[in-house]
Parts: sequence; C-alpha cells; structure tokens
Amino acid sequence: MNTPTQIATVDTNIPTHRPTPIGKYGGSLTVPTEVWFESLDPHIEASDGYAAWGPGIAYSRLMRFKTNADISLPSLSTECDLCSRWTMTSPNEFLFEIRKDISWNYPNEQEFQRVTAKDIEYSLQRQSNETSSNSHIIHMINNVEAMSDDELKVQLVWPDSDFFAALANGKTKIISQNTAELSQSNLSSSALVTSGSWTLSNYDGMGVVRMTSRSEIEQAPYLDAIQFNFVPDSDARLAGYSVGLLDLLNLNTTNTNSKKLQARLQNPVPGSGFEIAFNTAQPPLDSKNIRRAIMASIDPNLIINKAWDGQGFFSFGFPWANPAWSPNPDEWQKYFLDPELKVSKINTQNLPLNITVGDFDTSYKASAELISKQITESGFHPIINYVDRRTYANHWHTGDFQILAGPTFPQSTPNGYLLPVLHSEGQWNTTKHKDDALDSLLEKQAVEYDIAARTTIIQMINNHLLEHAYRFMPITNIETWTWPNKVINFYPNFSSSEYSHWQQVWLEP
Repeated sequence: MNTPTQIATVDTNIPTHRPTPIGKYGGSLTVPTEVWFESLDPHIEASDGYAAWGPGIAYSRLMRFKTNADISLPSLSTECDLCSRWTMTSPNEFLFEIRKDISWNYPNEQEFQRVTAKDIEYSLQRQSNETSSNSHIIHMINNVEAMSDDELKVQLVWPDSDFFAALANGKTKIISQNTAELSQSNLSSSALVTSGSWTLSNYDGMGVVRMTSRSEIEQAPYLDAIQFNFVPDSDARLAGYSVGLLDLLNLNTTNTNSKKLQARLQNPVPGSGFEIAFNTAQPPLDSKNIRRAIMASIDPNLIINKAWDGQGFFSFGFPWANPAWSPNPDEWQKYFLDPELKVSKINTQNLPLNITVGDFDTSYKASAELISKQITESGFHPIINYVDRRTYANHWHTGDFQILAGPTFPQSTPNGYLLPVLHSEGQWNTTKHKDDALDSLLEKQAVEYDIAARTTIIQMINNHLLEHAYRFMPITNIETWTWPNKVINFYPNFSSSEYSHWQQVWLEP
C-alpha cells in the first residue's frame, strides 16, 4: 500500500512510507483537471491546466524542481533538466552546459536531433517578449546567448536569488527553434514538437488530453499514458473517483463528502490563504501598539480549527523556498492571545475598526466573523464590510482600506511578494509602511544565492514582521490529496506548475 508523504512544516500525523523505486512499466492514469486552456503555445498559454496538467508536460526546461520521496514540502529546490551542470561566473552571469542526449520528437522522423543551447536561447528570448503571458516569470533575465550548441550564457539585470526557480517554473518551457521558425512562431498545432518524456497523442479541444510515454528514451516514464480530463464540477470529480474512473482527487476543492476519504498527501501552500493587512498611514493603525493589540486578540489556531477544518498554518503570505522558512511557533505565538498587549492596556475601549473582507467562500466569512468576535472581546468595535472579488482586488491593489482580510495576490516565487508587497518602495505596499530596517533585510535576501544564509535572513524578516505587525496570514492553505492504492511512488511537488513527478509513478494491480 502506498502511504502518504509526511510534510515537515505541518504536523500532519500521517506516517511516511517510501517504497523501493523499482517500478513496473505499463498502464495509464486518468487525472481530473479543474482548469482548462485556450492555446497550445507554451509561451502564450498562462494556465496551470496547460503547463502541468495537460500538453505542457511534454516540454523540457533548463532547470526543474526536485520531486522525490526525500523532498520535504514546500520546496523550490532545483536541479538540472536540459543542463548537465552550471557555473556562476558573477552574481549576475551564469554558464550552463547543455546535455547532448536529449532529442526532439519530430513526427515520422527517425534521425536523432538534439536540443541545443540555441533552442534554449531562442525559447527564453521568445518567452521574455512582452507578448508572452509568461514573460514576468523570467523578468530578471537581461540577455541569453548560445556560446555554442553545448554552452549557454545567461546574464541578469541584477542578481536575483529566485533566478533558478524562474528557470524551473513549469511555464518556462523550451521549444524547437526550427519548428517555431518554420511555423512562423504559430505553435497552435496539436502536432507538438517537444523534448520531454511525454508526447501529445490525443487532444479533442473539449476537455480530454492524452499523453503517451516516449518509451524509446532513457529514463522513460513507467506509465504508458496519462489522460487529463477537464472536470470542473466538484460532485462529478468525487463521483468519478469513487467508481474508479479518476485516479487523483484534490480534497480541498471537492464536495465535502470527500473529506471522509483517506488523505495521502498534505501539501502546505505558503502564499495562499487568509491574510490580514493594516493601513499604517492613518490613525489609529499608524500606532504599532494598536496593531499589536489587535494581533494579541486573535487566536489563529482556533480559527484554523473552526473555519478551516484544521487545515492551515501561520505564515506571512509569501512563498517559501523550503520548510525552514516557517515562522518559529514558539516565537509567533507570543504575539497572539497575549493579555499584556490587549486593548485594555492601551485605554482605547470601543475603538471602531473597519474591516473589508473578500466574499470568497464560507471559510473566509467564518474566519472574519471569528476574528471580529475575538477583537470585540478585547474592547474594539469592529465593523465588517463584505465586498465581491473584483472590489476586493481593487482594495488590495490600491490600499483603500483600514483593515483588509482575505486572500493575497498569488506569487510563485518569494521575491515576487517580498519586494513589491513588503518593501517600503514596493509597487503593492498597500499597508503604506516605511521601514528602512525591513527594506535592508528584504534587499539582502533578494540577492543571496546561498540558501542557508538566505534562510537566516528570512527568519529575521519573520521576526521583524511580528514585531511591527503590518500584515500576516493567520490561516495559510494546506492542499489535501488522495489517490487509490494502485498508484505507487507518487511524490508530487506542485510548486510553480512542476510536473516531473508524473514520470516517476507506476501502477500495481
């Protein structure tokens, strides 16, 4: 029996079993996807449904995220895909040696045609074009140059510690320069020329994609095929899984009856959840003591248990590179339910607080109501104003709020949140704080390639955010997944549209 992966950052109480990776070849999986796509062009299509749950798994990347039984989630740890090794010649210049054994799968063509550095140069330049929906992912790249077929040089605009995560992003795909030029850059044909472990064998445009293994390559997938079915309806996904028509189920986005199923994976998703932000530019929230007093009135664990079925954890709203970025529980819990910091100590009884809440689902509403009750008990007078999704997004971007509660702006890399949201000069610093000490820490981690050194800085940022109480995420999402006993060696890493885990799965009768 294939049992769940243990998550280091969350006490899941689910034991870990790691089968010996000697797989069996053959068989197919049928996997539901909740998001469909409009284009087959990997640099035009921006959806996860294409990149990691559809035709996009046929493409290789320069780098990829590690995904195996030894990886503790969440993880942005990378490894070579099309490269064999890389060298940092300076903080903003890197040389990559390109593998010679990866070929394009040209239809009806037997001759080996390898992927070269020129293909990668062309692909990254094409993706960086402003017409690409995925250009923002590799925004730190200034220039790409193929020094030969075997060597690639990448120069950055500035040093960026998320550079490798950008290259490994499931949407940073490498295409054939020859094919793109022959088709005049129109890659909408279903006859995809790719270099990954899978080939698109069927695409009907109505919600079914079938990918077959490239069995002729070294380290081919164990499975013969994966079929992705577009199943947007929650009840239909549960019904399909229950009768064996589907082989994977996200319990968080499925009918509540699915909660009775055994969870095999609990995947923490830092950067996704219920965030609270304070507008520090106006009284009374310009006072750190008031902000701290509100924090001291809140019990994140109670909210997680009552409003989120126990599926959540505390964070600060940005993606983590690894579990070591988690705020220390012994540290952050000091700032919540602290009687020494509650409002009665500040002599501001019945202080009105306007809380703008995104009306997304029952969990968000329940969270807001629990927080309102908790801070009321501390002497504040909260006034909740529920707004629709579009209005909420506008408040989030403009900073037109006193207290904002709801989801944050999604980002796939840490710097995508840390710099624009938390830096004083950030584009989305809608809490309007000014903090030179925090800015210095944010700038240091942004250019620190050594993961241990960067982790130390991140923990300093965590502590600083606790002390100053600008914004925090009392409930961060945990995705819960299940699959049948026949699915073996499935250790997915869903970070940033990763998909290499599909080639490691096998089936037992």
